[in-house]
Amino acid sequence: MFLTRRFKRRTAVAREHTSQSTVETFFATLLALIDRRTRIEQGFSTMKTNDLDEETSSVTTSRLPDERRSGLGKLEESAERSPALSGHRKSRYRRILHDPHRQAVIGFLVIGVFCFGGGLLLPSSRQVLFVLAGIAVFGSLLTFTMTADRRIDAEDGARVYGTFARNCAVLVDELGLAENRVYVPDAEVEPPIVRLFVPDENDALPNTVDAPVIVNADQRGLLLEPTGIRFVEELQRKSTEPLANTPHPLVEQLTDAIVDRFELAANADTVVEAEMEAATITITGATFGAVDRFDHPVASIIAVGLAVGLGRPIWLEVTAGADCGEWLVTCRWDVDDA
Repeated sequence: MFLTRRFKRRTAVAREHTSQSTVETFFATLLALIDRRTRIEQGFSTMKTNDLDEETSSVTTSRLPDERRSGLGKLEESAERSPALSGHRKSRYRRILHDPHRQAVIGFLVIGVFCFGGGLLLPSSRQVLFVLAGIAVFGSLLTFTMTADRRIDAEDGARVYGTFARNCAVLVDELGLAENRVYVPDAEVEPPIVRLFVPDENDALPNTVDAPVIVNADQRGLLLEPTGIRFVEELQRKSTEPLANTPHPLVEQLTDAIVDRFELAANADTVVEAEMEAATITITGATFGAVDRFDHPVASIIAVGLAVGLGRPIWLEVTAGADCGEWLVTCRWDVDDA
């Protein structure tokens, strides 16, 4: 009896060690395959696109009958004459290869398939491997559903805004207008309309916000649609609470949206002086660069939001802060009629 129990104990220990070593071997093989797949993708991404097109065309034509190869050759000739079509195909290859979200989804699926297959082949570790397979498949589905179909890189958006800001600055200089920026609301329209007014030396507000160019005997200026108006409309539409109509909570709503929702800045510190009818917001880490440029999205969102919430014209001033990358956005609504 003693020898029998001892033999069973040794058999159980040996079986446990064998199961552990088998699982370790399986995961080592899995990691090696994933590493090999990554190296293959990196090597494939560095291939010349001409070689890729040649290999693809040769493989495709070898599988087609003779009567269809001539037609395919004509299509290839037309594609070679069309650089736009070839460039579109190449850019599509690059997007597929370098999209991190797509690679994450594929990686999760590969892990899930290997874990499921390992569970079928290794009965002793089946429960653990099936759990890992379920987690990997769930991770791939979550990544796929939570990833936006189309994304715009922050640098691309900054280039677009930079071009817009330079064009508007040149236009303002050519017209000889002042550096004042006033965001004028029209409360009679629902939802309220806000326009960016760039006056001349005379700071008198316009009587209407309909005409884009004001050329009167006593007043000249531009009335433009600010960049922040669509952001504020999005905030009003998606927010669970309406915009506040008092300065302190309204500024907090706008700065929270800039940092957390729209991710246009890394941080925003607010100082609201209700008695002075002014607010100063310290912006750091602006996504689109210098905030003192013409109608910057960060400053525009704050000014437009204050104009909508308070129902009063907002005078905007942006200056550089003490630290690098720090900007002071000052909004005043204490001037009723300048």
